[in-house]
Amino acid sequence: MPPSDPQETLRLRAQALRQKPAPVEQEGESLQALTFRLADELYGLETVHVREVVPLRSLVPVPCTPPFVLGLINLRGQILSVVDLRRIFGIPAGTIEGNNPVIVVQREGIEFGLLAESVLGIRSLRLETLQADLPTLGGVGAEFLRGVTAEGLILLDGLKLIGSAHLLVQEEVL
Repeated sequence: MPPSDPQETLRLRAQALRQKPAPVEQEGESLQALTFRLADELYGLETVHVREVVPLRSLVPVPCTPPFVLGLINLRGQILSVVDLRRIFGIPAGTIEGNNPVIVVQREGIEFGLLAESVLGIRSLRLETLQADLPTLGGVGAEFLRGVTAEGLILLDGLKLIGSAHLLVQEEVL
């Protein structure tokens, strides 16, 4: 029963508020990932590496570039290259439509676009639930893998993807 004296009630409340709360058991480290589709596979990329998502418009092909470089886009006066991850991962390339989304990624002054077939949204992923490898992803694509969820979402390592020497085009045409 609460005390009948209002001063005593306030004193008990103040005493209860001074108590340190019991530590809350944390579920583990998690991250936010933008999810998108390539072919029939579901991919994710941590949102800290995503600047924005824009529709593919006016793609200009660039001669003498590797097959994974689709071309250039003009994004509000900034020229960005657009990369097709399907070619890097060995996934059969589908058709490119005018409404395909381009995921603009950035890190330390490096920016480029990743072509997607569709963007599904943002999901919260718990890191301890990720499986470490994907047997069907090999070669260069395997180095970009951060993990796979139980539902089959392939989480890409944004730091490795953006900073990869495999995606730099430094060839000269003579």
